Amino acid sequence: MIVALVVLGSSLGLASASVPSAFAANDISFYSNPRSATITVDGAVKTYGWTGAYAPGERVRVIANTPAGLWEFDRWIVDGVSVDSPLSQDAYLTIGQGQGSVTAVFQHISIDHEEQVTPPEPPPESPTEPQVD
Repeated sequence: MIVALVVLGSSLGLASASVPSAFAANDISFYSNPRSATITVDGAVKTYGWTGAYAPGERVRVIANTPAGLWEFDRWIVDGVSVDSPLSQDAYLTIGQGQGSVTAVFQHISIDHEEQVTPPEPPPESPTEPQVD
């Protein structure tokens, strides 16, 4: 194994180098509400708070994975990235020029136990025919 250590700095009389912005990576953090939901990021399932490094302009596929229970996908909330379809559970992000975050938001589905159910209509009475003796 070869390990190379390069030290750049003005105290050594060396010129400093910078990485071109085209190669700079931005940290993008992924969240979900509720926290029990997960997000599939380019095919890999990630949990709440996971952070990945992406290049500006990079396209990333995200899928909001519905948590157990009575939940349904609502929308994506993004900062520092753009999302092609904010209301689609399966969408593409475009990474911006700085740090960012992505949150998959779910709504709890409520069931009204007091909901009135209309009983079906009774079948119509059949006409009776006179009896023949």
